[in-house]
Amino acid sequence: MECAMEWIQKEPELRRLEEALEEHPVHRGLAGASRDQMRKVVRRICEQEVFITRAMLKAVDLALAKHGEDRFLLDMKASIVESKKDLLATLLTTFGKTWGEVVHGVAPLPMCQVYAAVFTSIMATESKGTIALAMLVNLRAWSKMCHLISVAASDVGPLPYLERFAKGLEEKNAAAFEEQVRGVLAGVEPKDAFDYKSCLASIHLLQYAEATFFDGIVPNQASLAKYAMI
Repeated sequence: MECAMEWIQKEPELRRLEEALEEHPVHRGLAGASRDQMRKVVRRICEQEVFITRAMLKAVDLALAKHGEDRFLLDMKASIVESKKDLLATLLTTFGKTWGEVVHGVAPLPMCQVYAAVFTSIMATESKGTIALAMLVNLRAWSKMCHLISVAASDVGPLPYLERFAKGLEEKNAAAFEEQVRGVLAGVEPKDAFDYKSCLASIHLLQYAEATFFDGIVPNQASLAKYAMI
């Protein structure tokens, strides 16, 4: 089943989606933005990540209930818990907001929260192999976005949440996570009902949801000047 990892890496539609993310209007917007405009964009990303993080923690619990005390899933939950700490620090230090202030005072944006819905569906219904491959592909794309945005918005202030994920691109970190995924795939048994086509469909959904998240932050075809008026 480890061969599925190589197949996924070669899927043209997934590669196209990664390229689309790297060319998303959010990058062009940040490139020509004032510091205040940058702050609005990055603050909105972090605020929406509060709702996504809450959903992800509950979703992994659903996966654990389905698959048992699986090491990959337990490590995933621990990683989300740690990233929540960095999100809290970013909100408070850079934007002067607490977790509670975001939860009770900021509206979850539907386009951004599509990601939470798709992630939850995958955790609740898919095999461990599909979950592992979906996280491999999605984390790579998210890490690239975090790197590009944290570099472009470096004048905004400390951004430990984005910088944390940007480190996923470092060779040693990427290799370590790939090894974890290989371990999951090596343990897939016939009873686990892993189906490559179904897996690929789930990953497509998750990657489209990632793109939709950023469409909710800076809509396609919209300049940052227009966005600032929203």
